[in-house]
Amino acid sequence: MRMILSLLLVGVFGLSGCSIHGGLSSERERETFDARQAHYQKLASEPTPDAWRAGVDWEFVTTGKDGAVVESFVVRVTDAPQDACLSGDWRKLEIVSGSTGKLRAPAYVIDGRNLHVLLSTALCDAYPMYAGELSDNEFAGTYNFTHMQGSEEHGKVSGRPVRLFP
Repeated sequence: MRMILSLLLVGVFGLSGCSIHGGLSSERERETFDARQAHYQKLASEPTPDAWRAGVDWEFVTTGKDGAVVESFVVRVTDAPQDACLSGDWRKLEIVSGSTGKLRAPAYVIDGRNLHVLLSTALCDAYPMYAGELSDNEFAGTYNFTHMQGSEEHGKVSGRPVRLFP
C-alpha cells in the first residue's frame, strides 16, 4: 500500500510540475495553440497546390529578423523517399543552385497545403527547417532551428516555383 501511495504522489506531483513548467501556462497560450492547430488542420484538409509536384524547381529566399536576405537557393521537388531522423513521409529535394551552405540532403513533407522543408537530414536532434503554407504559386513560412533544448525562429522564408513544367 505504501508503494502504491508513493507512486501515486510521484505521479501527481510530477504531472503538476509538467503542467506548470513545461505546459501551456495561460489561457491565452492555450487559445493561441488551439487556433494554430485548427489552422493547420484546415490547411491539411485542402489539396496540395499543383505547383508543388515532382520535377518542379522552387526558389526559396530566407530573410533574417532584420529583413535582410540571408540565403537563397533553388531545389527540385522529387517523389523519391528520403531518410530523416524525424518521423513522417519525407521526400528528397535535389539541390539545383544557390547559396547551399546549410543544405545537406534536404527533404520535405507535405500535408495538404502545409509544407515542412528539412534543410539537413544529415543531423539528428538538431533540425534546421522551413515550416509554412503553400498557396497556388508561393510558399510563406518561418525558418526555425529545433534542437534538444527547444526551438528558435531565425527569420522568414518565401518560395515560388521557378519552372512549372519539367
